[in-house]
Amino acid sequence: MGAKNSNENIDVVEVLKSIWVSRRLIIKVTIVTVILGVIYSLLAAKVYEATTTILPQTNEGVEVPSRINGLASLAGINLGAAAQSSEIGAILYPRIVNSVPFRREILNTPINSSKTSDSLTLREYKTQFANNGILGGIYMYTIGLPSTIRSWTKNESAEAGQVFVDSLFLTISQEEQEMIAGLSENLTIFVDAKDGTISITSRMPEPVASAQLAVRAQQLLKEAITDFKIKKAKEELTFTKALYEEKRLEFEKKQEDLANFRDRNKNITLSITRNQEERLEAEYSLALNIFNELATQLETAKLKVREETPSFAVLDPVVVPGRRSSPKRAMIVIMSGFAGVLLGLFFVFVKYFMAYLRKQW
Repeated sequence: MGAKNSNENIDVVEVLKSIWVSRRLIIKVTIVTVILGVIYSLLAAKVYEATTTILPQTNEGVEVPSRINGLASLAGINLGAAAQSSEIGAILYPRIVNSVPFRREILNTPINSSKTSDSLTLREYKTQFANNGILGGIYMYTIGLPSTIRSWTKNESAEAGQVFVDSLFLTISQEEQEMIAGLSENLTIFVDAKDGTISITSRMPEPVASAQLAVRAQQLLKEAITDFKIKKAKEELTFTKALYEEKRLEFEKKQEDLANFRDRNKNITLSITRNQEERLEAEYSLALNIFNELATQLETAKLKVREETPSFAVLDPVVVPGRRSSPKRAMIVIMSGFAGVLLGLFFVFVKYFMAYLRKQW
């Protein structure tokens, strides 16, 4: 046992000696990796982050009088159920941002770039000034040249893949599908389930462009949430308006018929005439009651739309970033040095292990 422990100690000592003897190799490998890290940090594309935080505020609503609620129920409108059905869970906000219609709108965001004086959309910006940096350009025309050529071929046949919108579905080109998928690198959303806040983060190669993208995403998300929340209330308002106009015309017709009958029979006192007048008066009264009830329902529907329209508190407004978020050059250099040391030690261990195997054989 003592001999075995002695051999193990000798092995450890030999390993440490091998490390010391090969220290120059470790230093050289570390210097090379640090240089590569510096080069990468200098050539990598710059990314600027802009963040905004909003809080959707749920309207508690104005208490609807029981009379109005009762009249609304005559038309099959359940005001309480409408409020509950229009709620949208915070967990669905990221799905809205990741949806194809939302991202297509994002691609139409106006972008101001220091690289050109022309007004560009995000779609045009990503096409003309891809966020690849110098390294990305080198890759595109060397290792990635086949993919680049294929993308040019796709662009030539873009006419065949134009956007086609149907009432049930929409079709987009493959180029746009790839561009929509690539938006995950430019735009992210985080929902805090505890306080209900929504944080939107945009990443672009230029600070102003990043801020513009964050503002546009915030606006579109507000619109999407609002449309979802008031969709049912707006449908009820549209239906009530149409029914109101229909009954208004019927009421005016009954009113005109009664007035014309009275004008034609001012001096006639026959029983049949009185019966006809009473019938017209009953029809007029019924039409008037229905018209008044629908007028009340119309005002209720308008109130419901205003009540369910959400408001948003902007907790953190969009600020043009003054510093890049990446590449973090100091961290890259430190990690490169650490990786160089590990790589150098790996070479030493491999060298020692191969020598050990030769001795055993």
